[in-house]
Amino acid sequence: MAASYILPSHPLLVSPDPLGVTDSDNPTVWEVITATIHSFRPESTLWQLPQLIQDLAYSVHGKGNIDTSFLRHFLASNYPDPLEDTSKKILIEILDHALALPAVFPEHDMAYLGRSNPGHSLPQKAILGDAHFYVGIRSRNPYRRHPVIYHHIDAQSLQLESGHDSWQNCDAVLFDSLIIEPTSATSVRFPHETLKCMLVASNRSPGFGSSCTQEELITGACPALLPLGALLVSPPVPDDAVLLAQRVTPLTSWRGRGRDAQVTGNLDAWDEYTFLLLDALELDVEDLQFPLLDLVAGSLLRELRKALTGFRALRAHDITHIASPLWGAGAFGGDPIVKSIILAMAGARAGVKVWLSVDEAQTVGRQSSGANEAVNPKVLEVLTALKRNCVRMTVGQAWAGLMTEEARGCLNGADLAHFLSRMS
Repeated sequence: MAASYILPSHPLLVSPDPLGVTDSDNPTVWEVITATIHSFRPESTLWQLPQLIQDLAYSVHGKGNIDTSFLRHFLASNYPDPLEDTSKKILIEILDHALALPAVFPEHDMAYLGRSNPGHSLPQKAILGDAHFYVGIRSRNPYRRHPVIYHHIDAQSLQLESGHDSWQNCDAVLFDSLIIEPTSATSVRFPHETLKCMLVASNRSPGFGSSCTQEELITGACPALLPLGALLVSPPVPDDAVLLAQRVTPLTSWRGRGRDAQVTGNLDAWDEYTFLLLDALELDVEDLQFPLLDLVAGSLLRELRKALTGFRALRAHDITHIASPLWGAGAFGGDPIVKSIILAMAGARAGVKVWLSVDEAQTVGRQSSGANEAVNPKVLEVLTALKRNCVRMTVGQAWAGLMTEEARGCLNGADLAHFLSRMS
């Protein structure tokens, strides 16, 4: 596996120059890129930027079918006069920033994060360019000089004990670390109103996409997270490792979840946030023998280790509070009650308060075809009752309960919550 991402400015990369934009018989990729931009520049407008992107994609990657329809629509809607001074300035800034790549990254590559390269920093300007101008922000504050810092942290580097005995012997009170925040699919806010640290329910191959997951929505609002998916991580993220990004400045705010999310505005304040990226197991399959796949074999221990590694990483940076979604209980199919218990157990062991955002309408358990949704209890009600009934339960007691055959035979998280409540 390659140890670094090779940037297009690297002198060893060559291009067949299919559009014939250079006079060279064997031009480098960077020569093709610069020639394409220089030939585009004199008479072109912002509206023609998508065509430049298509030409570059074909010349550099041989891809002739890049879909730029959304970008075309965005530019036409937000900049109706491409000859207006603002539109001209934006285009100049974009092209100048693109051509500055070799000066910003003189090594022409970026080492992947991993055990041998646990940290990397990038200047805000290198990541964002003049993004504050592109999205229409007229902030009085210039870019802060603080670089964005990216970390790859694994259990070994933290000297983490996360085996069976370490959970069984933990006497921290389970639910002291869990704070439940009721929300709805249309009201959940980004960024969090009070906390500057947020858990991102990420993919093992992190990055931006079109599915409107929480990870993709946050990455869309925070361009500084884009390098984690495009440049700094060679997927998949190991089971015993997490990713941490610090000094990240969100550029936009939004409200809602999934495809209900709507941008609510641009952010003039240059507040810096920390994001903990945790990838959960993919459990979106049905198993009639083991309804709660979260508790099967090594799945529970893997998720506990992942969450504990992340929270211990936060404590190493003096962070004791984090806002979190129902991690791994959306597209990945995990049970929301089990995942909440996992977050509570890891938070209690690490000394991190987890502010858990719970949709008031979300229900517990998989339903058979045609089932009435009303028969399934609400996640919020089950969690609230579980926390109340198990107010003195320790992490060790919760672990012992989860290890029983009765727990593993539960049909869903609501059944498990009733079982744990009877234990307490």
